[in-house]
Amino acid sequence: MKIVKIAILFILIMFLCSCYNYVEVNEIAIVEGIAIDFESEKYDVIVEIIDEKSENENSYLIEASSNDLDEAFNNINDLSSKDISMSHLETVILSKEILINHIETVANYFINNNNITTNFYLVYANNPKEIFYNNNDNYPINSKTITDNLDKNKNNKYQFDYIYTLIRNNKYFEIPYITLDNNNIKIEKEYFIYEK
Repeated sequence: MKIVKIAILFILIMFLCSCYNYVEVNEIAIVEGIAIDFESEKYDVIVEIIDEKSENENSYLIEASSNDLDEAFNNINDLSSKDISMSHLETVILSKEILINHIETVANYFINNNNITTNFYLVYANNPKEIFYNNNDNYPINSKTITDNLDKNKNNKYQFDYIYTLIRNNKYFEIPYITLDNNNIKIEKEYFIYEK
């Protein structure tokens, strides 16, 4: 009888412990890319989310702003009908304003958030919003287009992990500059070079 009670207790523990924070896949919004700008004393954040319902490869955007970066991301979560997942994040587009005056705030947000991968690419654009709102039927997920182009070079020096160590040690770093050319995302030969 004692063995039966222990077996039942063991089975109950196994079922109760493994599912307490389980989330169905169709309840998750997978973020592929993020764009961050700073205008009018506010962080403007846009997330590009994979559209799982679409038959073709596609994405949709959620945008929010606040004078606090954490709050801007919290507003994104509030606007989404699903749980936001940044564990597959591939590209972050920053504005020049962010790079010059707010890079440490942004870097600390990413490094201190356990729910975000840190091996994504960093790029900059004069208008990050314009890049994400760009429509190109051949390349429907803009952040994936950027990632695919950077992956061709197999250069990890544009990934956040590497750049963060340079920021932390007050060393210079460079990140690629992206533009639009007839609705095609283009990685320019020019780089933003950050020096503290």
